[in-house]
Amino acid sequence: GALCDTLASFLPKDRVRLETPVTHITRAKDMYRIQTPTGDILTRHLVITTPFSVLRGEGLLDTEALGLTSDVKTAIATMPYGRNGKVILPTQE
Repeated sequence: GALCDTLASFLPKDRVRLETPVTHITRAKDMYRIQTPTGDILTRHLVITTPFSVLRGEGLLDTEALGLTSDVKTAIATMPYGRNGKVILPTQE
């Protein structure tokens, strides 16, 4: 959508991956490790656009390594799914 296109316009074309299935996300120090069927991606920043049904799935997010608070975990688990449901996860920067 428009948000992804706008954000992507500020980045080199090879730094943006759209429609890339992700199987697991974790964080180590100042890098995110994103596992995909075609290999791992290491990055300092990421934007995840996914429905809550996927975000709530088992194993996608390493909640401990990402440093998610219990409030954020509760919000992900219980927020109703609607047209405008959004979760913004702050980084450690």
